[in-house]
Amino acid sequence: GDGGSYGYLAANESGLNYDLHDNFQYANGWYCRKPWDVGITEPNLLITFDRIYDINEMWVWNHSGTSPGESVTTAEQEIAIKTISVQYSTDGTNWTTLMNGAEPNFVLPPSDTDGIVDAEIGFGDVPAKYVLITAVGGPGVGNYGSTEWGYKLSEVRFYYQVPLWSDQDSNKKVNFVDFAMIADDWLDDNWTGIDPVPCPGKPGGDVTGDCKVDESDISLLALEWLEDIN
Repeated sequence: GDGGSYGYLAANESGLNYDLHDNFQYANGWYCRKPWDVGITEPNLLITFDRIYDINEMWVWNHSGTSPGESVTTAEQEIAIKTISVQYSTDGTNWTTLMNGAEPNFVLPPSDTDGIVDAEIGFGDVPAKYVLITAVGGPGVGNYGSTEWGYKLSEVRFYYQVPLWSDQDSNKKVNFVDFAMIADDWLDDNWTGIDPVPCPGKPGGDVTGDCKVDESDISLLALEWLEDIN
């Protein structure tokens, strides 16, 4: 609908003070405003990582409608997301639903007004480059009752197994294939990163995360290649 805020604001640590969320402002999270105005009944948030990671768990801070110590209105509480489905994918085409035991959905609690994490959802170290969070069921199910304003989620944070950063083909090994892929990105190096999203279109060859492909990436590959051999 009209207004709202960008999804990446729910995955960039904005509003977080270490493990506490201390600011509910709409610029510090994902706000899907009046999605029904454009025919959307189950809004979703797509998180895209720069590579495939083995995801251990996802922490969720729901929308509280208040900063710690301040009062909260019912209308603010009702836009917090409630029932979600979580899907993950390595390619953005083939999706797997993350199960909650025998159930396909998770129910998020109302946000802790002290900013403490509201839910810790285990992934079991599944490989994923994309995670899709969908508020299911419409108003009163997908959120805490708002039929006027929409849906709000403050922050998600993912924990993962530390990968071999130079493993370009995601086979958990570093070898000449990965060297060739990084070298190819280096030869095509006409790429830079700009705000508001750091390093948009980030090439896989940037294994050091400095928004360019150069000798530092080859050096890290060589180090991991030697460690992988040993």
